[in-house]
Amino acid sequence: MSLSSRRSALASDLASIGLLAPVRAAYEISRRAGLHRAVFSALSRKDPLAHTLDVSVTSVAGTDHRAAQRALAEAGIIASGKVRLFSREINIGADPDWHAVIHRGGSWPAAPWWEIDLRSPDRPGDVKWAWELGRHRHLVVLARAAALEPQQRTWIDTIERHLGSFLAMNPHETGVHWCSSLELALRSLSWLEVLALIGDRLEPSLKASMASHLWHAGAHILAELPYSMSSMRNNHLLGEAAGLVSIGGALHQRTWARTGAQLFDWQLRNEMSADGSTIEESLSYQRFVMDIVVRRLLAGGTEADLAASRAALRHAAAFLGRIGAYEGCPPQFGDWDEGRALASGGDPFDFRGIAGLGAVLGGSAAAADDTGLDEIAWYAPHRSLMPVAGGQTRPLSPGPGPSRGTSTLAAAGGGGGGGIARATAAGGGIARATAGDMAAWLRAGHTRWHAHSDIGSVSVKVMDDWVIGDPGTGSYNADDDQRRALRSSHAHAVIEIDDLEQVLPHRSFRWSRDPWCAIGAPIHDGETAIIWAASACYPQPLVRAVAVEAGSVTIFDWVLGAAGTTFGFTSRFPLGPTAQLREDLSIDLPRATGLRLIAPECERVEIVPSAWSHTYGESAGTEAILARGRTGSSVMI
Repeated sequence: MSLSSRRSALASDLASIGLLAPVRAAYEISRRAGLHRAVFSALSRKDPLAHTLDVSVTSVAGTDHRAAQRALAEAGIIASGKVRLFSREINIGADPDWHAVIHRGGSWPAAPWWEIDLRSPDRPGDVKWAWELGRHRHLVVLARAAALEPQQRTWIDTIERHLGSFLAMNPHETGVHWCSSLELALRSLSWLEVLALIGDRLEPSLKASMASHLWHAGAHILAELPYSMSSMRNNHLLGEAAGLVSIGGALHQRTWARTGAQLFDWQLRNEMSADGSTIEESLSYQRFVMDIVVRRLLAGGTEADLAASRAALRHAAAFLGRIGAYEGCPPQFGDWDEGRALASGGDPFDFRGIAGLGAVLGGSAAAADDTGLDEIAWYAPHRSLMPVAGGQTRPLSPGPGPSRGTSTLAAAGGGGGGGIARATAAGGGIARATAGDMAAWLRAGHTRWHAHSDIGSVSVKVMDDWVIGDPGTGSYNADDDQRRALRSSHAHAVIEIDDLEQVLPHRSFRWSRDPWCAIGAPIHDGETAIIWAASACYPQPLVRAVAVEAGSVTIFDWVLGAAGTTFGFTSRFPLGPTAQLREDLSIDLPRATGLRLIAPECERVEIVPSAWSHTYGESAGTEAILARGRTGSSVMI
């Protein structure tokens, strides 16, 4: 990269960081000038007096038998040397290599963490695989099994072997597992849960080493706060604060716990909106943030201390209810990586557990019996209540009727069915409409953090199968080209003007701008539900409406250009992974045949290769339908 290019990139970085850019600049100077080496090398050599771990004991009595049996079955797999990472069963052996580049072979260097390259093209691989294993949620599963079957020594032996090898391979401030304060916090939370379950049965010398590691993790998180405050004011900062509260409480470091609590409440106010959505612009990270808030509640405090966290969970659970989380997996809006701060062996695409737990802990649960979900079974205080989905909306005034040139998905086979049409503006820039077996989502949220360039994107599901949907994430930094492609508007069910992307990316987790957009008030009259949004991604403002009936979903697009102007448009329809497209544009699904796409009036319709990422690190080929044309100002497409 030329000097001028580097200066331009630096200027863009500083502009995106905002008022705290000088802090970030000082941090980067420290890292390059050797100050990091001086500070963290001294910290790694510090050996404070013996730590006393004070962890509340957790009882497994009364745990739902389904969750208990699931934990025992998963523990057996883990003890055999296999761990589930990103929905895959990975063989890590009896003695895991904690520095392995799991997804493609090789190793991360056993070097001071500030010297390890995580981002450049020369990096060894995608660090998220190593970090996911290093979060040690699988050790929590083993600890549950050990508590359920205290006579079975296999579970304790496996825990001690994994913890012992991890401590040996990752001395203080050395190795890839020290590169992120968030990872330190999450691993510490897992360890504290293990100690709460079976700490009295672990070898004393191992517990002493764990205590030392926990102390250094807390000190590291504090030392890295300038970086987090300047650049990671999102789920990272929230997770680190929750880690400080828990570590500080366990080690009687009251200043740490107090600092963490104050920082947590400050970031929570910035993190979560009044409607229960988060600034992450990602449903996967919505759940992750809720996990972190649960962890904060579990760390304890007075009811006044915990009031904000309870309210946040209550609102977040209601938000998940409004987007349909109790009725199946919603679209993968934004980045998706199955990341959790709670240990769950359930279906990673099932949001009911965290929605239910959020409602229970938030104080808005209604009686229902489904304690078999891991979140309820292991983290609910009484493990006896499960909320009923809410989020009904009131009827509003009639909206615009059908007009020529619309895009319609009509169900000619199994996609019909009766049912009252409903529509809701769920919050977080998302609206949802349902009728019969048809469900549609419309997103017009911000482009920041984990968002994709998907303003005005539509996802359509017939029963449990996606006809049109969000293509997912791919990965964060294993394949830069794939990352850019699946984040772009070219991959989403949007309308584009003159083949231009809605927003250009700035690095892997930022965007060049955040265009104005908004969800309108939904409309439903018993048979038809209409959701709509407006946006300003281009010089020509766009309005998109989606009408859902029991047998069809119709998409209306209005482009409002200046008088006398003409422009090209492309309406994109990425098909779901189970959708089979025929030459006549009919679509077959496993449980619905004979769906037909009636394209808008346009110059040509193209079928092009596309991609669909079911989960992190995975991408499979599929197809997309493009309707292209050219038109003038202020017309409906």
